[in-house]
Amino acid sequence: MAIGAGGSSSSLPAEHERVLQQCVRTVRNLFPVDLKSVVLFGSAARGYFHPKRSELHLLVVLEE
Repeated sequence: MAIGAGGSSSSLPAEHERVLQQCVRTVRNLFPVDLKSVVLFGSAARGYFHPKRSELHLLVVLEE
C-alpha cells in the first residue's frame, strides 16, 4: 500500500496512523526531490495489524 498524497492506512489505530503519517512527512522533508514512493507492507498493509504484536514496515524508494 503506497502512503502519501492523502493516502491512509485506515485499518490502523489512530495513534499508529499518526506515527505512520509523521514518518512519511519526515521522509518527504529529508528527500524532497529524490523520493519516489513510501510503501507500507506487512500485516498493517494487509489489514491484520495488532497493536501489541505488529510493527509498521515501510519501504522507501528514492531516485538514484
